Amino acid sequence: MNKKLYVTDLDGTLLNSNMALSDYGVEILNKLIDKGTNITYSTSRSFYTASMMLKKVQFSLPCITFNGAYVICSSSGEIIKKNLLDYEIYEDIFEMSNVMELSPYVFGKTSNKEEKLLYNVPCNNAQIKFIQERKNRHDKRLHEMKIDCKLEEIINLSYLYPLDKILSLKEIIHNKYDSSISIKMIKDIYNEGYYYLETANKQANKGDMLVYISNLLGINLIDVTTFGDQSNDLEMFVIAGTKVAVGNASDELKKHADLIIDSNDNDGVIKYLAGL
Repeated sequence: MNKKLYVTDLDGTLLNSNMALSDYGVEILNKLIDKGTNITYSTSRSFYTASMMLKKVQFSLPCITFNGAYVICSSSGEIIKKNLLDYEIYEDIFEMSNVMELSPYVFGKTSNKEEKLLYNVPCNNAQIKFIQERKNRHDKRLHEMKIDCKLEEIINLSYLYPLDKILSLKEIIHNKYDSSISIKMIKDIYNEGYYYLETANKQANKGDMLVYISNLLGINLIDVTTFGDQSNDLEMFVIAGTKVAVGNASDELKKHADLIIDSNDNDGVIKYLAGL
């Protein structure tokens, strides 16, 4: 029998609306992993954040973080592959958005490999919640932009604003860099009316890195099942053998799904996996 691989998105898919995994989910995942089922995750979050949310689950396979900027060993945190944003492009996009009075979150690393999340004073409710959530869990990466911090590696720039501002910025960046970088617009599922605009390396996408992981593990894409809820998961859906959307997924993603299961708040992914 061919080896199978199961890859799940986190927010809005495996995790519930409280950004948590149920006790039932922890139990099922650990039982499946213990008996050798190949399960991993693909997320827009950093490994730092994802590993805290999933600390009770014994993941061991490579996982995809930052929407494909990194492939990381989920058990050790070792970086297997990284796709960084060109520094000159980063500076140019930063300046373009500054002219529009839009400020990004900048994810990157210093010369001594410390991961940082640079931010300015929040200017809307979604940004306030974004920063406060990370302060509440004592996120050591947080660093105000007004305090000097030199980044040697740029992971991505992420903007969190209402749709009209995101669309305006996306158009400007798209006109100049569409062929050379990854530009993603992702709905903020925790704040109605707000969207993220993420700019990153062209190879920093869930699809390309799913191919990379599949090759690494020697598993054919036809034998990969992927779970998702938003447009950034479409990159995995177009190449995986089986595409599964949770009940709360966007209409766009559901159109490309082979199967629609229960919602994230009803443990849809876990129930599917429990039936293996």
